[in-house]
Amino acid sequence: MKMTDGDGQTKNSISKSISAPIIVYECYQPTTYDEVKNYTQHLLECTDSPANYTKSINSRTASSSLNSGPKTSNAQYIAEPPRKLLARPRTGSYLTFDSAFECGNLERAVAKSVFEYDLYVNSDTNDCNRRQWFYFSVGNARKEAEVRFNVVNLTKCPPFLKEGMKPSVFSQKNKEIGWTNNTEQVQCSKNCGELLSRGGRIIKVGMEEDCEEVASNFVLSFTYKFKHDDDKVHFAFWKPYSYTRLQLFLRESEAALLDEAVKLDNQISPNSEILKQVIETSFICYKREHLCFTLACIPIDLITITSPENSSKPKKSYVVVTARAHAGETAGSYKAEGFIQFLLGKDPTASALREKHVFIVAPMLNPDGVVLGNARCSLAGCDLNRCWKSPRRDSQAAVFCLKERIREIIDDGHEIALYCDLHGHSQALNSFLFACNPKIERDVAGWTQLRLFPRLFGKKSAILKYSQCRFSIQHDLSLIHISEPTRPLYISYAVFCLKKKKKKK
Repeated sequence: MKMTDGDGQTKNSISKSISAPIIVYECYQPTTYDEVKNYTQHLLECTDSPANYTKSINSRTASSSLNSGPKTSNAQYIAEPPRKLLARPRTGSYLTFDSAFECGNLERAVAKSVFEYDLYVNSDTNDCNRRQWFYFSVGNARKEAEVRFNVVNLTKCPPFLKEGMKPSVFSQKNKEIGWTNNTEQVQCSKNCGELLSRGGRIIKVGMEEDCEEVASNFVLSFTYKFKHDDDKVHFAFWKPYSYTRLQLFLRESEAALLDEAVKLDNQISPNSEILKQVIETSFICYKREHLCFTLACIPIDLITITSPENSSKPKKSYVVVTARAHAGETAGSYKAEGFIQFLLGKDPTASALREKHVFIVAPMLNPDGVVLGNARCSLAGCDLNRCWKSPRRDSQAAVFCLKERIREIIDDGHEIALYCDLHGHSQALNSFLFACNPKIERDVAGWTQLRLFPRLFGKKSAILKYSQCRFSIQHDLSLIHISEPTRPLYISYAVFCLKKKKKKK
């Protein structure tokens, strides 16, 4: 069967009719702090995105749920910013692209033919050398059309391709299925061709350093066969998890607790924004508050979960869990959501943990990077996992304020039993732990203590691979492993859970 476009032309005839590549999409690029702050707030209003879906809330109810609640920041909203959608010489033939939504990242799309497109992703804001995350939507496709997409300027070639990893796909007409990996002919190789480099996303916020773009680039190519006419299909480097989805999940969880609440205590700001919410049931004491605000004026949530009896004890044992310091590592958010869901449940193990510990969870440390579609950095171009020694209050507020909170807990005479930072690794498979406090290894007891938790974890669950755990400072991770009382014992990298292929006999 010959492939045709909307005008009845065959794939071969259309491909030959294009003499030069044609730019069919360019995204809006804010260049000042005020512009990017307002653009971030605009993206948060684009709630009709599959990155926002939870198990019980779809895109239709997501918009009404968010609009009916308090505002999530103190910034002013603006109208939709301009997008450059350049003229198409063959109307009705080319795909339409979009990335102006939460977590979206596509700088521009270049048509080599109706059935093949070169895609350029944005670098992280204020960091020219990180181009790994992509997330965009495609429309105007015909059923049964096979289209080749080439993401041509990635700074890394994901090693997971050899283990079966594929870009994630979401079809609006098959949204009941959710995210899948239905791409084919996935390849990654060094890009030796000349790129139309536009530099990085440099936002003048008064704290950026000089940015020099690296020369090395990789091209990730994949093919997708469209299943429906007039469908909108989303493609992402990995299954997205947005700030909006986190807010919806927390509101769902709080609504379930309210049905059994025996005590409520909310602090409301003059503009009707909830600053702190405390819900107490017969078995849970739950609190959500704002740890701080980001540069884009997005609040960073801090969740406290324990039992009513444990909350009144003079001396407490704390467990601190954080996630999404790196914006593109969505696996950390899925782990954090499951962890919170478990702690709020009535499982006997969860109940025993609440009786013994106070859990503090910061489920998204880098919402600016998440919303803007960064791979790793924050709006200021900072790696929030490399600034624990001396974080700045202005550009690294999440780490600064979390470190202060941990200091307050210790100064009040309480104990930090465990700190776990959830990530997704860019190179290794399976799940494993990195320990980061060398002071505890000075004797046999400390050496054993450092390894006991991951050893028991590995024995209890096949998910964790103890052989991949590390217990000493690595040169490339030296800035993470700060030996001080306020920096906890463990960092957990919750990586892409892909099974290794069996070797052929």
